[in-house]
Amino acid sequence: MKKIFYSACLCLLAMACKQDANRFTLTGTGISVTGDIYVYDVAENKPVDTIKVSGGNFVYIREITDDPQLLLITDNVTMMRYLIAEKGNLTLVGDTGLIKGAPLNNRMADLIETYKNAGEEFEEKKSALIESADEEGKDWTEEQILELQNLDEEQSAKVADAVKKFYEKDKSSVLGIFELTLLQGLVPEEEFISLYEQSGDMVKNFPPFIRLFEVKANMKKTKVGAVYVDLQGINPSDTTQTIRLSDFAGKDKYVLLDFWASWCGPCKKAMPDIKLLNDKYSDKGLEVIGIVVSDNIENHLQAAEALKVTWTQIFDNKKEFIPLYGIEGIPTLILLDKDGTILVRTHEKYEVIEKIQDLLGK
Repeated sequence: MKKIFYSACLCLLAMACKQDANRFTLTGTGISVTGDIYVYDVAENKPVDTIKVSGGNFVYIREITDDPQLLLITDNVTMMRYLIAEKGNLTLVGDTGLIKGAPLNNRMADLIETYKNAGEEFEEKKSALIESADEEGKDWTEEQILELQNLDEEQSAKVADAVKKFYEKDKSSVLGIFELTLLQGLVPEEEFISLYEQSGDMVKNFPPFIRLFEVKANMKKTKVGAVYVDLQGINPSDTTQTIRLSDFAGKDKYVLLDFWASWCGPCKKAMPDIKLLNDKYSDKGLEVIGIVVSDNIENHLQAAEALKVTWTQIFDNKKEFIPLYGIEGIPTLILLDKDGTILVRTHEKYEVIEKIQDLLGK
């Protein structure tokens, strides 16, 4: 009898230990996603798990690390929900539901609701304006465009104020990371930097923020009037060959750098004009160089062939070029003077075309 009693106690103890394990359980119900849902570690921007959905339901259990994690669950199509890895039983009801069930996630849900409510009245006004303008069947007037811009600005300001009230209390926690991410697109850059500087170490040391400020610092180092920064990559047509920008820049030629990728629609749309510049001015003192970023070689080669790209391409095989030049979006076009000084830095092909025409004639 003692042995039986002792064994039963051990079983109860084991069950208690299991229940007290440092983990969370997320239960999803009423989910319309039929494929897999992926779990991303936001700090590292990489998938860490896959959730299987069956009959609109799922159960996901994850151990909690010492450092609070901000996670994202998404099917890479329509569903995108953030959650904080904290001990407890979390729930997600329906595709449009919010994750709740533990203190940090409950507060994040409150924040998201506040965020939506703060901007809702402006969404209604903008929708009415767009519907009215479209019904007229004419091009938008300057007054209508200005009214829409003003509504956007008012909406951003009101939503930002609502988020900042949360951030004031959460700026030293993992919640502050999420809130500051929201504020990045709502407030001017100077205010965003100020809010970041007020934060605690957890927020300041969040890897995406560190990378962001590295990009911003390098953008200033490569602004108009600065001397180009050298970069080194491989020739996508011959991966044994290394190419440096300094092989071309500062060699008594104007050099046009086109930061692009095969998956970038606007990049490909601009390519015929880049080709025209190369064809017209390559014998008049212009060197066009493609700077291939965030791409893979096979896709690049297929796109380059389809677009009739014949000029030099430097492939970023080490993922260094975007932070090195502080690139926030592609296409980015940078025109270098004959001595390597940056003359133009823009996303607009017309600015580069106009400058080259001024320098080398129409």
